[in-house]
Amino acid sequence: FVFTIHLAFPLVLLLLYLFSPAKKFTLTTKEYDFAAIITAYKETEIIIPLVDSLQKQNYSKFIIYIVADECDTELLKYNDESIVLLKPDTKIGSKVKSIDHAIKNFVRKHDALIIFDSDNLAHPDFIHNVNLLFNAGYKAVQGERKAKNLESSYACLDEARDIYYNFYDRMVMFNVGSSSSLAGSGMAFDVDLYKSCLNPENIVGGFDKILQANIVSSGQRIAYAKKAVTYDEKVSKSAQLEKQRTRWINSWFKYFILGFGIFFRGLISFNFNKALFGFLLLRPPLF
Repeated sequence: FVFTIHLAFPLVLLLLYLFSPAKKFTLTTKEYDFAAIITAYKETEIIIPLVDSLQKQNYSKFIIYIVADECDTELLKYNDESIVLLKPDTKIGSKVKSIDHAIKNFVRKHDALIIFDSDNLAHPDFIHNVNLLFNAGYKAVQGERKAKNLESSYACLDEARDIYYNFYDRMVMFNVGSSSSLAGSGMAFDVDLYKSCLNPENIVGGFDKILQANIVSSGQRIAYAKKAVTYDEKVSKSAQLEKQRTRWINSWFKYFILGFGIFFRGLISFNFNKALFGFLLLRPPLF
C-alpha cells in the first residue's frame, strides 16, 4: 500500500484536474514592486544573458540585484539604476544566505522578491504574468521552468523530469485547489512572507523544501503561473547528473518528514490544501 498509493496518486490528481474549472486571472493595472535577485557563485559570464533578459521585460517596476559571491565582477559594469551589484566582502557560499544578503541591501521597500539562478533566462512577460497572480491575492508564485539546452541525452532526461513536475506537482496541484511545489528558481514571494517562513542561518541545502512547507503551514497557497516562463540550464554530463541527483535525494530524506505534520494538520482541520500538499511531500523522488 505504501508503494502503490504513490503510483495511483497521479491518476487521482488527473481525475480531479479534469473536473476542476480552469483558473482565469483578469488583467489589472496595478504593478507590484519586485526585487529580482540573481545569486551567483564564482561564475560571472553566465549572469550576463540573464540580466539582458530581465532588462527586456515588459514590466517597469522592479530592481535587479546581483549577488556576486566570490565572482570577478569586471564584466558586470552596468550604468543602470535598476541594476544593483552586490559583492560580499567575505565568501557566503550559500544560495539562501546570498538571497538574505540581497534583502538586507534593498535600495527601497519592495512588495515581493523573485529568485533566479545565475544560468536562467526569463521570458519577456515573466514578471508581468507573476504580477497577475499577486493581483489575484496570492503571495507565493512558482513559474514554469523550461530547458535552455537539449543537446544531450542527459539534458533531455532532466527536462523530461521537469515536464512531469510542471504538470502534476505544479499545474494540476494548483488547479485542484492545493499548492504548487517550488522549483528552486523562477519563483516569487511577498517579502514579509518570505522572511517569516525562512531563517537563513539554520538552513544548509534544500531551502525550497523548507520554504514551501512553511508557506503552506502558514495557511497560504503557492500559485502556479504557467505563462511565467524561466529557461533553465539542464545537466549535460553524467557526473553533473549524479552530483545533482545525489544532492536532491539527500534533501528529500532530510525534509520529507515535514509532510507528515502538514498532512495530518490538514486532515484534522479539513484543510484540503494542507492535506494534499503534505501527502505530495511524502512521495519518494521519481528520478
